[in-house]
Amino acid sequence: MSGGLFRPKFDIYGPVTLPKAMEYYGKSPESSSSGEKSIDLVNDALSLIVDSVADASVYDNDGDNLIDCVYIIYAGIGQNYRFLRLFDGDGRVGKVDEDGKDAW
Repeated sequence: MSGGLFRPKFDIYGPVTLPKAMEYYGKSPESSSSGEKSIDLVNDALSLIVDSVADASVYDNDGDNLIDCVYIIYAGIGQNYRFLRLFDGDGRVGKVDEDGKDAW
């Protein structure tokens, strides 16, 4: 897609166990993200690995004294998960229609 121009370089830290229960960080109604505490999740995760990072400036490519990107891989099914059926019972390939529902 990028013709070889996008070549990410990253470091892996962890695993860590966050100090609060999973429900604290993400419990909210399906129709809303109002209860999500993603900033708390990132801050709590970073606080657990801060001593492992020798020089955080290597993660600041634009010189604004902020880490440019953090990606967190978490265990289990996330709140963003939606099971999509790829095949019906007869082996036909399914699709997802405009409203996000399975359609055959």
